Amino acid sequence: MNTPKVIMVAATAQHDGKTTFCLGLIHALKKHFQNPVFMKPVGQQHVLIDGKWKVDKDVQLFKEYFDLEGDYDELSPVIFDKGFTRDYLDGKIDIQIHRDQIRKSFESLKSFSDAILIEGTGHCAVGSICDVNNAYVAKELGSDILLISDGGIGSTFDKLVLNIELCHRYGVKVMGVVVNRVIPEKLEMCQTYLAKALQRYDIPLLAAIPYDNKLLAPSMKDFENLFKKKMISGGNHIFDHFNQYSLVATSADRFCHNIQSDQLIITPCAREDIVFCVLKKFWDQNHRDPGNPLKVGFIFTGRKAPRASIIDQLEKCQIPAIYSELSSYEAMKKINSFVAKTQFEDREKIEYAIKHFEDHISFQTILEEMRTTE
Repeated sequence: MNTPKVIMVAATAQHDGKTTFCLGLIHALKKHFQNPVFMKPVGQQHVLIDGKWKVDKDVQLFKEYFDLEGDYDELSPVIFDKGFTRDYLDGKIDIQIHRDQIRKSFESLKSFSDAILIEGTGHCAVGSICDVNNAYVAKELGSDILLISDGGIGSTFDKLVLNIELCHRYGVKVMGVVVNRVIPEKLEMCQTYLAKALQRYDIPLLAAIPYDNKLLAPSMKDFENLFKKKMISGGNHIFDHFNQYSLVATSADRFCHNIQSDQLIITPCAREDIVFCVLKKFWDQNHRDPGNPLKVGFIFTGRKAPRASIIDQLEKCQIPAIYSELSSYEAMKKINSFVAKTQFEDREKIEYAIKHFEDHISFQTILEEMRTTE
């Protein structure tokens, strides 16, 4: 009988960096195990694979990037689709069927894998309204839970307590905590005092990970999905990320003095003076230092699309651009509230995320504490 190691990673809230952390963990598992797999028992945001499988987006990311074994319907057995909760409360869904599917999928993965990484959906209570939350799943699959939380002390501990208490209610062990996105200047303080606070539960603080804006920056592909528009130029740079966003609200002369590399510019299409200013800066930079081109991108806004001649000039420079009919204010509002999911094609971001976590946590400690399935 095969008895692989197993661990579930859950968070204290959505967007705490759980999936990004799992990228580093599965990378470590692949170094120490012959056939690790990634499973997300209950998913929400999903894609359609081969026209027949509704698969959680994170499962597609891990299976495709790391070339993991397992059928999609086993790695992502249950999807909470739109209307699922209402249908359940109306008595149209037998949740035991879905519970059985999770168990059946897990047993199938156990038969050929030597390590199973289970990613929960959001915090530990997600799914409670349908009687299949993360703590319940961990109990049924015989897994301990590792909790991810955002950086801080007081509020972070408060959220951890809510999740720890729910795990204890189901008899699930919390094997450790990783606190993520800590302000670098507060890293040592956070480690010291959060570790002290967790002592009352006898739970170790495994690591405190510093905040890194690059891990949160969306790519142009993400902006395509956000605005539901295809790029109009610079297609070779679809996975470019930008650390600075500039909403144009000034004269071209003043703007020209502030153009920097690694900048996404949000401007109405009518502001062609801004485009010409950027193009001049691009060619000047290319002339001075051909191996270090100016890295910029555009989100064009307004009712009237950019002229073909403008698009042609942007394409010659391979400057990535997207056009949306929204106003610049509406576009910026969407960008500021947007949290992008990592995509399996975005190799640069994935590799950066893996290294970022490897630099700040001993995955070996986690591997040694992983529970063996029965």
